[in-house]
Amino acid sequence: MSSVLNSWRQSLELALRRVAPRVLDQCEFDAVRALRALSGRALLAMDEALRRPTSYSDKVMRAASADDEAAADAHLFVASCNANGFIRERALTELRRFPSPLAFAAGLIRSTDWVPNVRSAGVLLVNDLLPRLAVPDIVRLLDLLVRLRSRMRVSQALWQDAIAPVLMTPAGLEALWTALRDPASSAELRRAAYEFLALGESGKLAEVLAAAAGDADPRIGLWALDRVQRLPDGEQSQRVLEVALRADHAAVRQTALRRYAATGAEEAADTLRAALFDVARGVRAFAAYELKRSHAEDALPAWRAAVESTDRRRSEVAVKALCEFGTASDVERLAAAYGRWNASTRVAVLRGLLRVISPQLESILAQAIFDRSKIVLRELSQVYRRGNISLDVALVDEAIARADDRLAPNLLSLGQLLGKWEEVEFLLRHALREHRVVAESAADRIDQWVQTESRRFTAPSARQLAQLPDLTRAAQARHPDRRWGTIHLALAAFATVP
Repeated sequence: MSSVLNSWRQSLELALRRVAPRVLDQCEFDAVRALRALSGRALLAMDEALRRPTSYSDKVMRAASADDEAAADAHLFVASCNANGFIRERALTELRRFPSPLAFAAGLIRSTDWVPNVRSAGVLLVNDLLPRLAVPDIVRLLDLLVRLRSRMRVSQALWQDAIAPVLMTPAGLEALWTALRDPASSAELRRAAYEFLALGESGKLAEVLAAAAGDADPRIGLWALDRVQRLPDGEQSQRVLEVALRADHAAVRQTALRRYAATGAEEAADTLRAALFDVARGVRAFAAYELKRSHAEDALPAWRAAVESTDRRRSEVAVKALCEFGTASDVERLAAAYGRWNASTRVAVLRGLLRVISPQLESILAQAIFDRSKIVLRELSQVYRRGNISLDVALVDEAIARADDRLAPNLLSLGQLLGKWEEVEFLLRHALREHRVVAESAADRIDQWVQTESRRFTAPSARQLAQLPDLTRAAQARHPDRRWGTIHLALAAFATVP
């Protein structure tokens, strides 16, 4: 039977590589250990990846009992995923002899099976294993339970009468709190744990919601905020909202700010003033709107005053806010000090100048072309697209000559802002450059131009008709592996027009 087991392990390893390659690497390519280490969500994916012929799984089950009982639950889990319903049912029956979290996962998955007999065997296996497993092992599969609950054939009786009561015990609630503190727990598992704790720890609902409000996953934080009104008093609600106001995700902070402002708390105005300096634009925008609406207070003076703050983060946020909501004079005053700001703030200045249609935009764009930040160059390209300022090709040529290998490709992409024939002329010139990175990047861009040139119906000028053929031949000689015959064909079509 050893050859059968070797074949089984190889097939299992292949499935693990598709579903969870990192887990397999962490387990040093031990397929059985890796299978046992998978999350509930990954085990459900393995159910799809482990479909195998009947004869294969039948041999595996015999081998599991005879030669490899220590890994029997892993062998039988694979068999429980087989396309043949008889094999799935037999595997579930055999798994009752080998209680483990993997066997429990197999029972859960098959409790929603499309074959009634297999589904019944899955329910029996779950009921048999529930009292024999440690509660933390059950909690570890919460993400699997949650996904299975959405299936049409889920057994509500199994869920409500067997699994939920175990999780509602003191040991179950403690295991849920432990799972929340485990960094390995998935967001799906944490969400399910919070939901059970909200039901089972009714006396600690404020503590549960506060923990959920500060969760790294914004969906969990928003879930907590939706349940704040269930708290018995305003003081508890306020504590939860204060936690949510410090959440990592802007959507949670903004929702918490809305709810906090609606409570009419005495500290609401101060909270809104603090939120004017949130790193997220949406939070700042709501704080400014609500201050104006409920307290008749304009946010612009606060942002103007903070520009020169010694607190660098506060100063940068103030600059961005003024670029977003300030007057033309605000933005132009900030643009005068363009070089002193960091990259993300320089991006905000470019956007602000475009927003107020400032005459200074052209000179700042000419300065930004020499910027050493990729995010600034990307924004510069967008500003040129949305504005009515023409790109100065000579300026771009100069910037490319000064740029390092990291920035040159970004600068070459500005050629897309030119006309059809101006772009290819620009790229062909740079494809002839001695600088290898610039030349290769330009050649790559020409490949893209060749693929899309037929989408733009623009005639070349007489000068371009005269110069581009020679330029193309020179570039072709420099890059002999490139296929740029389309350029010659396109030019020839125009050359024949009387």
